[in-house]
Amino acid sequence: MDENLTFREEGDVVVIDVHGRLTPGPGSPALREMLRELLDAGYRNLLLSLADAADVDSSGLGELAADFATVSSA
Repeated sequence: MDENLTFREEGDVVVIDVHGRLTPGPGSPALREMLRELLDAGYRNLLLSLADAADVDSSGLGELAADFATVSSA
């Protein structure tokens, strides 16, 4: 994924904002790493915001499905 990621807390929910393209590439583990760090820190209510995502292709959706599995197993 070639995205820029930021996160913010809204009450007991952590909102992860994706800016830019959500497609495979050299930065593809970035979202999964951020999710693992947040889960390791004890956060359980996570929301992924794609409002600022410029492009999501089918491979990006596959990456999201893999990331969902990471979160679900936590």
